Amino acid sequence: MATFTFIEDNGHGWLKVPIKLLKELNIADSVSSYSYIYKEHAFLEEDSDYTVFDKAMKQAGKDYSVKTRRVTRAAIRDYRCYNPAALDKIPKGVPGESITINGVSYTITANLGRSGFEVILAGNKDSWQGLKYRISSNQLNFADRI
Repeated sequence: MATFTFIEDNGHGWLKVPIKLLKELNIADSVSSYSYIYKEHAFLEEDSDYTVFDKAMKQAGKDYSVKTRRVTRAAIRDYRCYNPAALDKIPKGVPGESITINGVSYTITANLGRSGFEVILAGNKDSWQGLKYRISSNQLNFADRI
């Protein structure tokens, strides 16, 4: 069961959801500009977009739980407003992002600036799993997101 974080401040609240999941649920185009985007996550506004997400999860038969994090002033308010047309323009290279290069799966662990990116080899029963590598920005441009 997936767990999502609900972030609330004195004025409002947002559910942090991976954009990839919104696409899987076919609701990425249904989220309003009252929600926000940061890196690979959407922060769904509590009054309407959270409800759209909840309904889609139930229709897909996916159970989930929510943990609440209370803050004085949410930094979310400074993020970009959600815009479905901009979803494919989110830059690659976010730590935690899963990518494939020539069919091999990696997870980005650090952005090394001009030196490229540090990645670890992902996989299943492979004895090489967990090894760290450095890839260039150019290699990342040709990688596929998982």
